[in-house]
Amino acid sequence: MIYAIMFFNIGGVYLEDRALELMEKMYTQMQQGFSEIRHDIDGIKKDITDIKSDISGMKFDINGMKIDISGMKEDIKGIRQDLDEVKQDVKEVKQKVMHIETDHGKKLSVLFDGYKQNSEKLDRIQEEVSRHEEIILRRVK
Repeated sequence: MIYAIMFFNIGGVYLEDRALELMEKMYTQMQQGFSEIRHDIDGIKKDITDIKSDISGMKFDINGMKIDISGMKEDIKGIRQDLDEVKQDVKEVKQKVMHIETDHGKKLSVLFDGYKQNSEKLDRIQEEVSRHEEIILRRVK
């Protein structure tokens, strides 16, 4: 706004009433404008404070996440070690099972051969007993 102020010297008064009213109006409008600007600045300051608070909270959360991730890394390291131990145990168990299978296979083979020999011996004895039985029956008749 552009205000034209005219000064007249009438009876020793340099400012005209109208010019004084315009100046008062300009002053009031400027004060309202300053008040609005102060209000806006206060709002901006509050927004900045809220943002700082949010960022601070996010930093706290991120630090917590870093600690959690560090703990998870340690847990994973422990799990890997455990897994390596389990793999080694499985390897040892496989070797023992193979040894047992071989050893028991040999023993089963020997047992089967013994069983076969006993069975053959029993068959021969049975034949011999049958033959003797026939001889005894012939003599008795």
